[in-house]
Amino acid sequence: TGCTITGNTSYGAYLNRYYGPDPAVSITGSAIHSNAAAYDLYTSSFEQGPATVVTATGNWWGTADGAAIAGRILDNSDSDGRPVVDRCGYLAAAGGAPVHDGPCPDPVVCNETVTWDRTDKPYFIEQNVAICATGTLRANAGVRAKAIGGTAT
Repeated sequence: TGCTITGNTSYGAYLNRYYGPDPAVSITGSAIHSNAAAYDLYTSSFEQGPATVVTATGNWWGTADGAAIAGRILDNSDSDGRPVVDRCGYLAAAGGAPVHDGPCPDPVVCNETVTWDRTDKPYFIEQNVAICATGTLRANAGVRAKAIGGTAT
């Protein structure tokens, strides 16, 4: 939390599971941008792949363009064996407010039932949302969802 991951001569952050269980990784409230390699956040193969979520929320990525941010993150949207990077709530400027004012859905729903129940603001779907065979997603009456990018699988 609160890190500056910029100006590196390679990737900004490189996450890899060599052995053992998948690590729980959280990078929040940080600046992650302007690194020399193709990705500011690079994830390698994880044992549970798409069922593992790397929390990278509330960060400044050097841009407020969601597609540009997605292009600087190597994760499950690029290759099945990698974890999902949750980048929701990215900032409009360094130290600024989130680009979207509303709840972010979990990008992966496995082994649980998730209910969308907020009716005051729309849920912003800006990346893929995966619902495993063991998961259930419910949306209560009156819930609004705004798809900005991504797909449901």
